[in-house]
Amino acid sequence: MEQLRWLTPRCAFCSSSAITRNIKLQKWKNISRSSFIPPALPYYSRPLVSPNNNQHGTKLGLTSFTMKIFDYKKRKQALLDSNEQASLIPDLGNLRPAPGSHHRKKRIGRGIAAGQGKTGGRGQRGQKSRSGESIRRGFEGGQTPLYRRLPKVVGNPMGKGHEKTVYGIIKLETLNKCEQGEQVTLESLVSKGRMTKNKEKLVKVLGDGELKVSNLTVYAHAFSQSATRKIEEKGGKCVVLSPTKKEMESQATNDQQ
Repeated sequence: MEQLRWLTPRCAFCSSSAITRNIKLQKWKNISRSSFIPPALPYYSRPLVSPNNNQHGTKLGLTSFTMKIFDYKKRKQALLDSNEQASLIPDLGNLRPAPGSHHRKKRIGRGIAAGQGKTGGRGQRGQKSRSGESIRRGFEGGQTPLYRRLPKVVGNPMGKGHEKTVYGIIKLETLNKCEQGEQVTLESLVSKGRMTKNKEKLVKVLGDGELKVSNLTVYAHAFSQSATRKIEEKGGKCVVLSPTKKEMESQATNDQQ
């Protein structure tokens, strides 16, 4: 019997005899395919229903490989969103640079696909495409540069004390309306209606015309040479006022307007 056992052909999968295997296969052939449910795979025993895109088959317990991928991406995105919301609250555990403050370094000369290959962003030819020192600052191709076209100035020409002073004008014909021996100021002329009020705080007396009143003491911030000469010829006196800080500030404000 032992010898007959070894002579009987065996199945390569279940180590049973070929006769037993044929009997088992005959039994399976009698079963219809629609009623065939492998007992080891209970997943396929569920009804095959197309999953809903909104539910992703989660309620029915149905998931496909594609849906699993999308669910994974959505879960990952939800995790990133939650982390981003949590990172809005400053904490020692989520310190990071401000968005947009750090940029990746450009990789020059690493092929055309990198965007900075071949010429490396320097163009085709010319002095700027060569290595070494480029064109110096202020060079304009040979024409007279800007720093030589402008005049030489001492100090700070645009700074304080270099602004053009604007004066209100007092003419000699206005002084002719005054009385003999009177002390003349801008306020007295305006208060007595001899001239209108100027927006400038500083006044200057000009020597146009003829002075007919004598012994006047005129107070102003500036006098022309002809005005000084004519007032002194009539026995008058010219008093130069130095502008105060308040007057200078108001004058600068008027110049800006």
